[in-house]
Amino acid sequence: MGHINNGEIQMKKIDYVDDVHPDLLLEKDDLLYNRTNSPDQVGKAAIFRGSKEDAITFASYLVRFRLNHQVVPEFMNYVVNCDGFLGYARRLAIPSVQQSNLNSTRYGQLIVPLPPIKEQEEIVATLNKLTASVAITKNLLNRQIDTLTAYRKSLIHECVTGQRRV
Repeated sequence: MGHINNGEIQMKKIDYVDDVHPDLLLEKDDLLYNRTNSPDQVGKAAIFRGSKEDAITFASYLVRFRLNHQVVPEFMNYVVNCDGFLGYARRLAIPSVQQSNLNSTRYGQLIVPLPPIKEQEEIVATLNKLTASVAITKNLLNRQIDTLTAYRKSLIHECVTGQRRV
């Protein structure tokens, strides 16, 4: 669950198993969704960008979708991770003590409008471009925040040690 962030699978600090049935290995463009988690985390999904040769499997609290030729996987990844879809999916989740469960039957009942493949590809291209632009801006702002934080620490140190008069 902790490896799914912003529609992507983060391959950091992963656990390993010795033997996995080949049917349980992820293939390129498989989608995983989180069926059991806290109410604010259930339903989040990610696309697998590796290949079957990577020998990556998934935990039992995740569900794998393998899409057919009518769906662009990146398009579906954007759809299932948008706020509107996640809100709708989470309302279908079955609540229990500090956990919610969105089983595959309920998740499978969610309706997704599918434009033609060409339009799905155009939507993905536009969203990828916008996402990249946002990432560049975010990195720039984070660097500026880091610089200002370091400057603030330096000023505090100079004031406390008497190197700068206030």
